[in-house]
Amino acid sequence: MAKPTLGVFGLTGCAGDQLVILNCEDQLLQLTELVDIKDFLMASSGNDTACQLDVALVDGAVLSKRDEETLKAIRERSRLLVALGTCAVWGGVAAMDRDRDRAKLVADVYGDMGKQYDTLPARALHEVVKVDLNITGEQLPAHRTGQNLLRPAELGRMRRAVPQPEYPLRGVPGPGG
Repeated sequence: MAKPTLGVFGLTGCAGDQLVILNCEDQLLQLTELVDIKDFLMASSGNDTACQLDVALVDGAVLSKRDEETLKAIRERSRLLVALGTCAVWGGVAAMDRDRDRAKLVADVYGDMGKQYDTLPARALHEVVKVDLNITGEQLPAHRTGQNLLRPAELGRMRRAVPQPEYPLRGVPGPGG
């Protein structure tokens, strides 16, 4: 049986959770035995950007039309979509300004150049597409990240449903849980 396919993606954010995945050296090697990593720009320049994926891990929040279009395209090509980290699950720190006047905020930050930026109020992934699993926390601890990546991969290989972790990574459950 072929290994499940995996993609790791980043929208607007610090990319910290993608970096943590790369720093899970022992678990990452185990993960490559369980899944075929097809698309992970931070890890490889040779990516298959059009293939269907069994699992997509998405880091970052939706802060632009480009992010929104990218996320919708990822959702279309993925059987399971996992929101990875605080920005993906909740919108992160950027979501704190959602109630402010967007035009004024952009002008205050960027001045006259602000007109060239395609910026929207920050949104969590579930506000744009269906999310199958939330792994919350910011720059997740490496040992927990490895555990959380290996468990769904093992279950995905066996084609079982992927359960939400029964423990919070930082004491905060994801939306709806």
